[in-house]
Amino acid sequence: MPKPLSERATGLAVVVAGVAILSPDGLLTALILADPATILFWRGLLLGGTLIGWTLLRHRSASLAAFASIGPAGLLIAVLFAASTAAFVYSILLAGVATALFVVATAPLFAALLGWRVLGERVAPRTVLAIAVTLAGMAVIFHDGLGRDDAVGILIAVVAALCWAAMLVVLRRGRVADPAPALGVGGLLIALAMAPIAPTLAVTGDDMMWLCILGLVVLPLSHALIGMGPRWLPAAEVGLLMLLEAVLGPLWAWIGIGQIPTNQTLLGGAIILGALAANAAAWMAAERRRA
Repeated sequence: MPKPLSERATGLAVVVAGVAILSPDGLLTALILADPATILFWRGLLLGGTLIGWTLLRHRSASLAAFASIGPAGLLIAVLFAASTAAFVYSILLAGVATALFVVATAPLFAALLGWRVLGERVAPRTVLAIAVTLAGMAVIFHDGLGRDDAVGILIAVVAALCWAAMLVVLRRGRVADPAPALGVGGLLIALAMAPIAPTLAVTGDDMMWLCILGLVVLPLSHALIGMGPRWLPAAEVGLLMLLEAVLGPLWAWIGIGQIPTNQTLLGGAIILGALAANAAAWMAAERRRA
C-alpha cells in the first residue's frame, strides 16, 4: 500500500539530506594532496572507527554480540566494502570526479545482474534495456577517456561499481539487519591494507582537516541517513534519489576546483543517469499498479 504523505515526506527529506551530505565526497577526496594509499589509510581508519564507536554506543552491553553475529556474510561485506572504497578513491584521482561518479552510479544495475545469477532473482525486461543503454553510456565515457589517458581510472571505477553491487547482493542474501559493524570492520581493513604500502602516514594540516570532515562527518552521517530511507520509501525510490550524488558531485568539483567534465563525458553520464532514472521510475509505477 502507498505510504501516508507524512511518512513519504519524512523519507524524502531524510534521503535527500543524506545524499546532499554525501555529494561533496568526490570534491573532498580530490582536495587531499596526499598519496592515494595514505588517503585510504586515514579514510578507512576514521570511518571504521566512527562506525565501530557508533555500534558500541548503540548496543552497549550487547556490542560484543553485535560484532560476533557478523558471520561469514558480514566478513564478505567488509571485504567488498573495503575493495569498493579503495577503487572509488583511485578512480576519482585517476579519472576525475564526474567520470568516477557516473560509472559508479551503475552499481544497482550490476546488482540486478548478480542477483539474477546468484540469487535466481528475475530481471525485468525494462532492467535489461536499462543495462544495455547504460553500457552504451559507459562506452561513450570510455572512448572519451582513451583520448585523455583516463582508461585505467574508468576501469577502476567499474571495479568499484561491481564490488558495491556484490555487497548489495550479499546484504540481501545474508539478510544482514545492521550492516554498520561489518562496514566498520571494512574501514579498518582498508587501513590495515594501506598501512604497509603508503609512503607515509603523515599528512598536512589541510589534508587532515579534509580527511576528518570525510571520515568523521560526511561518510558516517550520510550513510546513516540514506540507510534509514527504506523505512519510509521503496528501495527503488531510494536508489533513484541516490542518483542526485552523480549530479551534485560533479557540480561541487566544478565549483570547488574547476574540474569540468568534457562534453563526451557529460553525454555518457546523461545516458547512464537517464537509463537509471527511467528504470527506477518504471519500477515504482509497476509497484503502484500492483498496490
